[in-house]
Amino acid sequence: MSSINFKHFTLGVEEEYMVIDPQSRELKSHQQKIVTEGQKVIKDKVKAEMHQAVVEVGTDICQNIDEAFEDVGTLRKTISKIAEDLGLWVAAAGTHPFSHWQSQLITDHVRYNEIVNELQEAARSNLIFGLHVHVLGLVLATQVLVLVLVLEVLCTCYISALLQQMSTQSNVLHDTL
Repeated sequence: MSSINFKHFTLGVEEEYMVIDPQSRELKSHQQKIVTEGQKVIKDKVKAEMHQAVVEVGTDICQNIDEAFEDVGTLRKTISKIAEDLGLWVAAAGTHPFSHWQSQLITDHVRYNEIVNELQEAARSNLIFGLHVHVLGLVLATQVLVLVLVLEVLCTCYISALLQQMSTQSNVLHDTL
């Protein structure tokens, strides 16, 4: 069994925080004030999300877990302090326990407008707050690339064979389902 050299890996962490009204405990639009103030301190590590009651932060590319832990801690403290100064709270959890997605404002941005226009209720109702850990390593990246290429070839062969069968026999698709 070969040993893994973790020095070949890097990681990054993204967190999405809910913005909360301290009195009602409901989600609250911060009108991008947290993002604007955050960018003055932590630059591009903070950004707006589709829903106005969400703020996203992301670490630098970290060389190890300790570095990521420290960066996440700094981001949390910074965003919490900015929110507090604006009379708001932030929290990290999968979803808000009682705020309704129907009452949440959407950030005015071309990409978000396109998503809402295309997916409508499915996009608006996707009010979740995630924690994403991205791990990249030379070996891992190579393995993923190989897997993608293999899947591409397999899918292309399968679709080609299926189309060929469909052209000679119109009920093949129905039989395969």
